[in-house]
Amino acid sequence: MNVKLEKNNKDISAGQVDNLMKSCQEDVFDLVKNIGIAKQKFEESKIQNEGETRKILLGFLSIADSFKSRFDELELKKKGLTEETLSWISKFNITYKKLLNTIRECGITPIVVAPGEIYNAELHNAIEVEEHSDKKDGTVLQEIYQGYFWHGKILRPSDVKLSRSRKQ
Repeated sequence: MNVKLEKNNKDISAGQVDNLMKSCQEDVFDLVKNIGIAKQKFEESKIQNEGETRKILLGFLSIADSFKSRFDELELKKKGLTEETLSWISKFNITYKKLLNTIRECGITPIVVAPGEIYNAELHNAIEVEEHSDKKDGTVLQEIYQGYFWHGKILRPSDVKLSRSRKQ
């Protein structure tokens, strides 16, 4: 069997066609293999980048926590402060609000914790336990540090204080 190629107007034999087909097949298999390798490297890179991004975001949250703690402390001492100091506090508060806005723009949302809800190991990190005779074991008494979601996944669980039933 002979096949005529239009472009060069040459006759090629069936053996040559088979060789061309095998060569094309090998090229296709190599391309598919290379696509698989590239996809795997892309996924690995994505995971690595996500881990690095998580570290950066957790750092921003730590800074936001520090700001909040300082503002809470200053709120208690406001009466004895000078006008100049209050002005500086106001300016730092603006910076804090900008930081919170940036955090929200990154897809970070707070985990809402209500006192009285039951401990959830996925959302809460128990850092303190207090005995109570009128509360069930594992009832959240207080949120110590705010927890956050990042695009619907837990970025940092909320640190909470839990109740433990007092044995009588």
